[in-house]
This record gives sequence, structure tokens and C-alpha cells, in this order.
Amino acid sequence: MEVLRRIDSASWVIAAASAATLLAGHLTIPLWDQDEAAYAGFAYTMAVTGDWVIPRFWWSDVHRKPPLHLWLTAVSLGLLGKGTLALRLPATVAYAASLLLLARWGAQVFGRRVALVASLVLASSPVLLIGKLGVTDSLLLLTETAGCLALIRYLQAPSRRWAITFWLALSAGLLTKGPPALIVSGGMFFLLLSSAPLRGALWRLRPWLGLPLALLPLLTWGWLAWTADGGTFIRWMIDWYILQRGSGVFGQTAPPGAYLASFTVLLFPWFWLLPAAVVRVVTSARHDWRSAALLSWLAAAWLLYEAIPSKLPTYALGAYPALALIIARELAQVSRNGMGGLHRAGLVVHGSVLIGLGAAAGVAPGLLHASSRWPFYLAGGLILILGGLGFWSLARGAVASGVLLSAAATLSFLLVLVSFGVPALESRLHATARVTREVARHVPGGSAVGVPCNLRLPSLPLSLIWAGYEPTCDQPTSFSIVTEEPAGPALARIDGWIPDRGRRVRYWIVAR
Repeated sequence: MEVLRRIDSASWVIAAASAATLLAGHLTIPLWDQDEAAYAGFAYTMAVTGDWVIPRFWWSDVHRKPPLHLWLTAVSLGLLGKGTLALRLPATVAYAASLLLLARWGAQVFGRRVALVASLVLASSPVLLIGKLGVTDSLLLLTETAGCLALIRYLQAPSRRWAITFWLALSAGLLTKGPPALIVSGGMFFLLLSSAPLRGALWRLRPWLGLPLALLPLLTWGWLAWTADGGTFIRWMIDWYILQRGSGVFGQTAPPGAYLASFTVLLFPWFWLLPAAVVRVVTSARHDWRSAALLSWLAAAWLLYEAIPSKLPTYALGAYPALALIIARELAQVSRNGMGGLHRAGLVVHGSVLIGLGAAAGVAPGLLHASSRWPFYLAGGLILILGGLGFWSLARGAVASGVLLSAAATLSFLLVLVSFGVPALESRLHATARVTREVARHVPGGSAVGVPCNLRLPSLPLSLIWAGYEPTCDQPTSFSIVTEEPAGPALARIDGWIPDRGRRVRYWIVAR
């Protein structure tokens, strides 16, 4: 009970720090070049044109998705006005809701302490940064977390409430990103069918009725989209997102094992617990239905993506709540029985990572050429103090204090990273925002501005649109943005780097 009281009393502090990290930079960090800008373009076009069926933004085709995230973003833009805060707020709320569900719904099955610690793990690891991007992944994470937890709650105490919640969550996930939701929630359901004690309860969910009803919103939208353009968009989605995506697109391929590596990176400083935790959940799955449920959740959200060539860290995002619960259960075991040899070896890595974070914060100003250095030095000192105390607490068996102090150290690093680190890199990371500012200095408002047709960089035209210009690439204009050095004088030259393409780019603004 002392452990629970300690975690519970400090959880509000960690929650506040997590919320600050989620919200930091929403107004100051410009649009990221590809996915975020593309989704913003689709949502903005919906809000302006009133066409809520087919995502349209001339500057991006490959990022089109089912519409739920785009609808929510369009509503946010309509309520808050065009800008990065309105774009990112739905994803931030969805990630925060995932943490809340993990703590509230998980408490009834795994115990309040385990559920709270699991929520802290996801609130204080780099996975949190997914909630800062205005893309579909946070909403998909919410639907998958809700669906898997609802299924677990149903297995614990079958009721109509949890059955309906499971199918509604699956339906929302399908309307967010299509097949990935079915892979996670549906995959977990069918893997659990191999457990004879759970089979009867699972069949009482009536999948022959629930699945068609869950598919109904997606199919209704698909029919409306088919009717609107004769099936062009739906055929493209089937080809691009189902037939081609599994083999790898945009060069996003990696060998099996890539997601194991991403788990260690995105779950620091907690990854050292994974070996013992996974072994424990595997060995206990035969006699503990909760372990069987977590193992099925993890397998459904991870193994298929590990096997296919196409790789992107967010593909296996649905596995992280299961991993957080597995880690939290292992910490509870350590609190009761002390650390074994594998834990002590991992704890050395844990302390080394936290020391490395403090050192990284200390040297970051020089590497980033940051104008303000004191936030990094302050954060570096705080991380070293909190991390050292967290390591010492865990080493002496004070698990609750160790968890809270380690979480605070990691959040300090993430907060300084998004508040000061990313803005210090703006000259390299966000060239399109600087191009737009230069256009505003030299070009009258409301003018048409030529943009290279082959650039296919959604952030540049969207930034121009939000600034009151009309980007075009198929008609003569008085002002243009070019990526090849002009023969005559230019109004401005901007150098930058496109992060998600890994190449430098130079723009010129010219008057014709």
C-alpha cells in the first residue's frame, strides 16, 4: 500500500509534466514536411470545400487515409483557426486519452499500482513524442488500446458494455487507418481463441454479428467515396495500402528484428526490464489468463509487422501499451521479491542511459548552436540528479521512488528537447517555414506563387496557403519559388534540409 500511495500521490506531477511535454512547441514548431503537412492539407480542404468524403490536396496523394482523423482535424481547424495548434491538438488529446484508459481500465484487471506504472512508462518514454504530431497514429493507438482493454475487461467480467466498447473501438480504428486496427484487435481476439478456458466467453462476443457492424461505418464511407468518383480513390487505396504497402514503400524496409530494436529505443529508460518481463509473461500464460491476454495483444500488434519487409516505427505502435503493462507487472514483481541477476545487469544499463541523457542535455547547446544555453544546462543537471536518485532507489529496492524519479528525469530530457532543442534546429529542419516568411517579406499578400510541380512537398504549399497566398505549378505567375539557381537576380535564397527525405535543399524566390 505504501508503494501505491507513493505512486498515486506523485502521479499528478508526472501527468502535468507529460501534458507540458505533449503541448510544448505546438505553436512554435512549424509543420513537418511530409505526413503532418499532408494530413493538414486534407483536413483544411475538407473544412474549406465541405467535401468530407474524399481527402483532396493536390500536393499529396500518397498520404490519403480513411477519414476519421481528418474529420477531427478539420473540426479542430474550424474551431481554433488554421495553425499548428489546431492541427496537432486531436493527436495530443488521443494520446492523453490512451494514457488515461490504460490507468483507469487497466486498474480493474491488473491492479491499480500496475496500471498507474504502465501509464507512467508510456508517459515518460520517447513514445510520448508520437502524441505531438498531427498524424493518424495517436488516434489509432487510442482505438487499439480501447479495443484490447475492452476485450480484457470482457474476459474478466462478460457484459454488454464491454462487448459494445470492443466493437466500437474496432470500428473507429478501421475508420482511422483501415487494416491495422483489425490486425491488432482482431488478431488478439483470434489468438485468444487457442485458450480453451476463454473460448466460450470470446464466442459470446458474437463476432459473426459484431464484425459486420464494426465494418459498417468504413463500408458506408467507402460506398460514398466510390459513388463520388466512380471508385478511383477506393481502388487506389486497396492497391497502395494493402497490395503494395506490405512489400515496403518509400524505401521503408528493414530485416526482421527492427521492431525489437525500436522497442529498446522508444521505451528507454525502461527497456532493461523487457527480457525478464517477457520471459515471465510467456511462462505464466498457460495458467494466468491475464498473461495470455497480454501475450496475445503483444503478438498481434508486433509479429506480423516484424515479418513483412515494410518497416516504420509507428506500425507496431499498438504493442506499446501491452509492453508497458508487461513492464509494470515486472516492476511489481521486483517490488515484492527483489531483483534477480538479470535485473541487476539491466539496472546498470538503466543508470547509464539516464547519465547519458543528462550529459546529452549538457552538450546539446554547442552541437545545436543554441542561442539560449541555460535551459539545457538546467535540464542536464536536473536529469543527472533525478536519474542518480532513481538509480539509487531502484538499487536499494525502493521501486516506487525509483520509478517516479526515473520518469521525472526522462520527462525533463523530453521537455527540453521539444521546447528548446527542436526550435534551435529550425534553420535546418523547417526550411519551408522560412521560405514562407521570406515570401511574406517580398511578395504582396494574396498573390499567386509558383511552386515546382515535381517538389511534392506538402508543407510548402500549405504554409503558403495559410499565409494567404495561392500556390500553383501549372500557370505563369509573377513570383515563383525554384530549386534550381536562376539566371538572373533572386529576391531571396534559403538553404535547408528535408528531414524525412534526408537531403539538403536550396530555394530561390524570383520575380518574373
